[in-house]
Amino acid sequence: MKKTLLTLAIVFAGAVIFAQACVPNPAEKSTDGNWPAVLNTAWVDSNYRMVITNVVPLDTQVTVSGIPVTATIDSVDINKVTGLPVGYSYACGKPNCHFFGGTEGCTVITGTTSDPSLVGTHPLAIYTTAYATAFSIAQSP
Repeated sequence: MKKTLLTLAIVFAGAVIFAQACVPNPAEKSTDGNWPAVLNTAWVDSNYRMVITNVVPLDTQVTVSGIPVTATIDSVDINKVTGLPVGYSYACGKPNCHFFGGTEGCTVITGTTSDPSLVGTHPLAIYTTAYATAFSIAQSP
């Protein structure tokens, strides 16, 4: 019985460790936003892995009809990422790419390609939905 419990504990711990797509960089947790601002260069025929640290503020200033208003951030969802070259994909370190306000998380871009025609710059667009409260009313801009 002890052997079975120990085996189950080891399997569960391993599953938890490998279930994480990425770990945020602790050096980048001091500023709100996504870090680094510029991704590393990818090379043809080489595996690529780049971790982006996502720091979601607890509150932020927005302008409503010309008036600055403090909005409390409930959460931010990453809906999709476009512009990735063929053979590359992204994964989030949080379930459903859902990041709560006042927390940090990460997104990882991975892939490889052997197609030299993909050499060049690939501007990425990250589409998000932010959920916030302003004027005591829940908003989703």
